[in-house]
Formats: sequence, C-alpha cells, structure tokens
Amino acid sequence: MSNYKIYPIFVGITTRDRSQLAYQLDPGKKVESPLICWYLTDGKHKVMVDTAGDPADGVKHMPYTQTEDQLLDRALLKIGVYPKDIDTVILTHLHWDHASNNHLFPNAKFYAQKKELQYCVAPVTGHEKIYDLPVIFKTKYEIVDGDAQILDGISVTLTPGHTDGSQTVLVQTEKGLYGLVGDLFNLYVCWESNPRLVNGLHTSIQACYDSYAKLEKLNAFLLPGHDYRILEKKCYP
Repeated sequence: MSNYKIYPIFVGITTRDRSQLAYQLDPGKKVESPLICWYLTDGKHKVMVDTAGDPADGVKHMPYTQTEDQLLDRALLKIGVYPKDIDTVILTHLHWDHASNNHLFPNAKFYAQKKELQYCVAPVTGHEKIYDLPVIFKTKYEIVDGDAQILDGISVTLTPGHTDGSQTVLVQTEKGLYGLVGDLFNLYVCWESNPRLVNGLHTSIQACYDSYAKLEKLNAFLLPGHDYRILEKKCYP
C-alpha cells in the first residue's frame, strides 16, 4: 500500500465567535482561526484535500484575510508544487471556505459526496449563504456515495454532522492511518474534551456524535480543520 506525506497549507485567517468553532464554548468571544487545506503525495500522486476560500468571500461570510503568500497557488509553489500537476482533489464538504478555488486545478479529478451535492442546494434554514452555488457547480465531480477507496492509500468515509454530506479523508502513512476530518470538528479541544464537543455550526448534534463513534473505531490520528496547532508541523507524520 502507498504511504503518503501530508502537508498542511495555511491559506488565511478568519475571525469568528469561538462558540461557532466549538459548540457553546466561550460564546461572544471573537477568535482568529486558520484556514487550512492539505497537499498529499506518495511520490507519484499529487492530491489536494479542499481548496480553501476566495479572499473576496470574507466580505460575504465573515472577516477573512490572506497575505499574497497565502493565496493557494502561491502557497503550493512555496513547497515546489504546481497546481497544474495536481491529479486528484477531494472535498471534505462544499462550504465556501473549503471549495472556492477548484479552478486552480485544471487537470484534476474532483471527488465529493452525493449527499453533500444534494444538501448544498437545499440546506437547513440559515446555512444557505455558506454555499456559493455558482462556484460549486462550475466543477464536474466524481460522485462518491458513502465510504469509498479513492486511490491506493487514500479512502473516504462519510461523517455527517457539520453538513449532511461531510466526509473524512483517510490517509495511509508510514506511521499509520491519519484522518482529515474537515469541519466535523474544527479544534483539537472538541475531540480532547470529556465529553467531546461538536462544531458550533452543525446540521445534527446526534450525527456528529455518531460520526465520532465511527472514527473512534479506526484508531487513526485525526487532524481538525481550523486549529493553529496543526501548523506547528510542516508535514505529517
């Protein structure tokens, strides 16, 4: 089986209420959190997980800032990766801050869950603006329906809760299995707390906990979507 290296790509900063990142934790406290997407490679395949947000989206959704070096194409070039060489893009979900730069990868196959594509056109009330439908549907997707193998060493597992079609990307490495959970939980504190906390932005608390139980059985190292601790390492494992 192929072993991958996982590179977190820091693509900007949002400012939001901490309780939106971890349900009912410090309501009213504004915090900065990083936007992170991921580059994976086994030396053969070049894979992106999520494609981050467009800086203009901050005007519509929340304060979102990027330096020039944090633009996704430039951030990839800093580690020697050309966007045109990416062969696979896997979207954990289709919110604006995870799926707005698909156009940078003209030679890639894009993978998204069937339930996510269905949900984004008819989300729960109040979640409509988190999806930029004109941007989402510029991309042609390879549709995944539940758990699936994508490449040797990379699979996805359906983990709803944050959205109905959220998926966790499971990556085999030389040190074992890693899971990129997207926004199933945003912060390490959610997973490390007892009892565990869920994302403050969710469609179903019960679905979140059911997804947690599913991931627990995998015995994987789980990497959340918006935690500065992720950036303490340039590469995983």
